[in-house]
Amino acid sequence: MRKLMMLTVLATATWTMNAQQVFNVWPDGPADNNGADNTSTLTVYTPSEGVENTGKALVICPGGGYAMLAIGHEGHEMARLLADNGITAAVLKYRLPNGHHNIPADDAREAIRIVRRHAQDWGVDPAKVGISGFSAGGHLASTVLTHHKDSLSIPSYGLLFYPVISARPGITHEGSAINLLGDKMGRARWVREYSNDEQIDKTTPPTMLLLSSDDNTVPVDNSLRFYKNLIDNGIEAEMHIYPVGGHGWGMNKDFSYRRPMTEAMIDWISRR
Repeated sequence: MRKLMMLTVLATATWTMNAQQVFNVWPDGPADNNGADNTSTLTVYTPSEGVENTGKALVICPGGGYAMLAIGHEGHEMARLLADNGITAAVLKYRLPNGHHNIPADDAREAIRIVRRHAQDWGVDPAKVGISGFSAGGHLASTVLTHHKDSLSIPSYGLLFYPVISARPGITHEGSAINLLGDKMGRARWVREYSNDEQIDKTTPPTMLLLSSDDNTVPVDNSLRFYKNLIDNGIEAEMHIYPVGGHGWGMNKDFSYRRPMTEAMIDWISRR
């Protein structure tokens, strides 16, 4: 397993080492309006100076129950670590659905397209662009992994951290489902559409899942169902369940399994 580099500089210094670019995801305006904030941005971190570029890239979707974005420890902190390990990382500030269920996934797909359009500029292999997400951002990432629109926006692989997967009552995180589906919540068609474990087929990209067994916010069954259906469809899958940690640890330094978690993440990306 590839070893993580041990950083000895201050976080503020690390920030300046990572080259960053910020893109408006929809410079000409989005096709659909969510009736609220219609600004979506993509902050791209390229590998740190002196670090070998692996040619891999990852779009990161922070969590927040489809009501806000935990964009620090579930976004920028992860991106800086990836860039320090030679991986181009793009943090997506996606638009919240506000009852418009298609909008977050529209933003995430366009983020993948942006990375691939700039692949040559950033030394990225277009065939090695993945997507990741935390909690409700994991639901967003799993939506893009299972609902394909065009070849340019299909991820090459996925990483899902303590994700919401299902929209079914008793399994889903109810707040996330309500915020995503709005008045469609509870309707059979939309419940199945956004129960992403039920949307897996043989075209779903390889996916890793990482979570804690004591997560009392998003039931572990979400990840178990997704993993089982990946295996049943012959899709390469890997799952790490840590005994403690609860929900929402992201890149927090007080997460007891932060080091093995980050090593597993880097190793998974290195094998794509």
